[in-house]
Amino acid sequence: RRANSEQAAALELDSAAPLRNFAKDLDFVLEAAGSAGLSMPATRAARDAVHRASSFGLDTADWAFVSRLHSQHAPARAAAAALPAEASPARPASECPVFSSLSELAASLPAEWREGERAILLRSSVLASRRGSPLVVIDDDPTGTQTVHSVPVLADWSPEALEAALGEDVPCFYVLANTRALPPAEAAARAEEIGSNLRVAAARRGLDPRSLGVVSRGDSTLRGHYPDETDALARGLGWPSPAVLLAPFFLEGGRLTAHDTHYVAAADGSGSLTPAAETEFARDRAFGYSSSHLPSWVEEKTNGATRASDVCSLGLDLIRAGGPDAVQAALAALPHGGAGAVVVANALTPCDMAVVALGCMQAERAGALAHGLLYRSAGALVAARA
Repeated sequence: RRANSEQAAALELDSAAPLRNFAKDLDFVLEAAGSAGLSMPATRAARDAVHRASSFGLDTADWAFVSRLHSQHAPARAAAAALPAEASPARPASECPVFSSLSELAASLPAEWREGERAILLRSSVLASRRGSPLVVIDDDPTGTQTVHSVPVLADWSPEALEAALGEDVPCFYVLANTRALPPAEAAARAEEIGSNLRVAAARRGLDPRSLGVVSRGDSTLRGHYPDETDALARGLGWPSPAVLLAPFFLEGGRLTAHDTHYVAAADGSGSLTPAAETEFARDRAFGYSSSHLPSWVEEKTNGATRASDVCSLGLDLIRAGGPDAVQAALAALPHGGAGAVVVANALTPCDMAVVALGCMQAERAGALAHGLLYRSAGALVAARA
């Protein structure tokens, strides 16, 4: 209790050892280590945490704030333990309420996870830095890179280019696959080629391809070559049957997921909601669909190969009541180590997506997903996961 109060005070008062004082020192140490051919993962994790804190305006906090990131999630374990320790099957579409306004939808849900988005993102940054390689984002459309800055963007996916990118000291890098503009067979062939080259590049750097974090960045309005693209990426990577996490949430575009239903919010700020299948996006000539209920959408897109009743859900009750540890526990409880599982990630706010991302990272790090975890998401998960 005393330690917790001291850590809380570190956030509230200016300190004689504020985080901003460590930023340049840590950069100098890592630069010198790089010149000497040394790897310093703990120092890199500390540097990333300091820089992320600075970006949130927390650079006056005491160094003790870094330790708080690790101690804060203890209460989450207790909350997660009170929830069912198994993946939740998605409810049928007929049992999922549909809302016409954001205010009504928000009123149907519990409050956000108490830890707060900033602290969760800082913890994610520390955990991501321990992976040993950047997050790889395979982008199906050039617009995806408009949501990020200061990260490499590759138009060349040769093994040599990918090997160099995997060695960069960056949180993530994008590969401009532009597969959404291709016919299905060509898109799948390109995705498989990128996955195969990525596997070769990882091996050259001494990395286990199964340890890579890989995102298939798709459209937040559900257009694109799913599941052809994720299946092809998995084949190329040598992942026989990974779990696939669907996360189309994208707040800036008004794309929200709750009760396993995907919505598009009105651009005028009125809070009006339209189920995605009732929008013009669902009438796309190449990528049209008829269901806003994501498990049913999966069944539709897989031509029945994956039934809606077999899709699992990370619901907002679990995300907001149990936090990242509850997400981790749900993923760890997927049957057969998650082999072939499809999981819907609900999110109404960036904090929700941050909880999902950290829970996924914890599950991966704990080895809970023996067959790998492949993300099919819009840009919001990339920001939270990297």
